[in-house]
Amino acid sequence: MGRRYLFLHLDQRELALVQQFMNRMANRSKWRERLRGSAILESHHKKRVKEIARDLGRTEKWVYQTLQHYRQRGIEGITPQKYPTKLTHEQITELLTVSHRTVGAPLKDYHRRWSLQKMTQWVKDKWGITVSREGLRRMVKRHYGI
Repeated sequence: MGRRYLFLHLDQRELALVQQFMNRMANRSKWRERLRGSAILESHHKKRVKEIARDLGRTEKWVYQTLQHYRQRGIEGITPQKYPTKLTHEQITELLTVSHRTVGAPLKDYHRRWSLQKMTQWVKDKWGITVSREGLRRMVKRHYGI
């Protein structure tokens, strides 16, 4: 209850950056980023956290977290994170070769190949890299479209 008032004081440069960010997001379907930008601007205009949360249809906790991310990392704190692939293209190729799954093989033949669980265990044993089954599936799809 001690955090009812949390206002951001943006200088002219920061304010211009947030407004540019909002303009870029207006032409895209990036509604989460627009909400984050709106929270920053409303805080700058001295709105209480409770009012911002109500206006944006979010929780007070979400508003506090958004403002904290902005304070810590600036505009980068409210943009979506892009995480690098844990495995290189060569590692994925080796994995698919070893698992007898040929690149471009139809998905209907997948049941004859290694399971994702077996593949993730092999990656951990071979390179010491821990990946989830879903993460591995996305990496393979991203690199080979299968």
